[in-house]
Amino acid sequence: MNKYSIIIKVYEAGSISKAAAQSSYSQSAVSQVIASVENELGFPLFKRLKTGVVLTEEGKMILPAFQNIAREESNIRQMALSITGICEGRISIGAIPGVGRQWLPDIIKGFSVNYPKVSYDLVHGVAEEIQKELCGGRIDCGLTTAFPVSHELKFTPLYEDEFIVLLPAGHFLADREEIGLSEIAGEPLILPDSRLDSSLEDIFIRNHFTPNIYLRGRDEISMLKMIENGLGIGVLSGLGIGGLPISDGVVCRRFQERYVRVVGISVRKNQKQPLLTDKFTEFAGTYIKKAAGC
Repeated sequence: MNKYSIIIKVYEAGSISKAAAQSSYSQSAVSQVIASVENELGFPLFKRLKTGVVLTEEGKMILPAFQNIAREESNIRQMALSITGICEGRISIGAIPGVGRQWLPDIIKGFSVNYPKVSYDLVHGVAEEIQKELCGGRIDCGLTTAFPVSHELKFTPLYEDEFIVLLPAGHFLADREEIGLSEIAGEPLILPDSRLDSSLEDIFIRNHFTPNIYLRGRDEISMLKMIENGLGIGVLSGLGIGGLPISDGVVCRRFQERYVRVVGISVRKNQKQPLLTDKFTEFAGTYIKKAAGC
């Protein structure tokens, strides 16, 4: 790990001691690296606080350059390994809920068969969080949705994830095979956190539908329990509820209109990606297309 990577690690951890522990360096060694770089540049990179460290204004300005250097060093290392027929290293992957649970285990398992010397860092979060991590250079790629997409990112659409209506078993609409959006107008709705992605909000706006939102959440299992207890009607994606235990007290129905969100892979735009990132995104893309039946 070069000196710039250590600076980045301290910034991400917000603490010299935490960065040292994560990097297998002593705290004094990390402090010496920081002091050396600060002396070399002629200005401080971090403000010392009681709770840890934060970047100075000068540090914020130069951080992207450090991230580019660290990324290029990683790319050179991976290129050299590729030339010698070896592919190893570490890749950081971000994934939204559902995607990480449904696809990521199989993707990593399959990729590890071809590249057994690769290790992984996984970041789980909502679409907005994954995009921020990508733009900041803290992860290499993100399995996320199309809404919203930062202008700094390149998004490759791969899968249409259909939204499903979930009703308490005794609800008057539960015996219907399909349900129109207008039929749930006025009903108390249990919806995912809007920061997961804005696809559902976009659907409501396009259809001039004003939802009666009773509850928003990130924990699908808790939301299913709320629906089972008759607190409202859920609208969740197929991936979001895939693989979860759904009791007989909850009935799943399709929308008549077939509403979907687009799921795919995001990487940083206008930057050469590390070789390992290219290989992983290609493998993941192939897997997702097969899962979608493409």
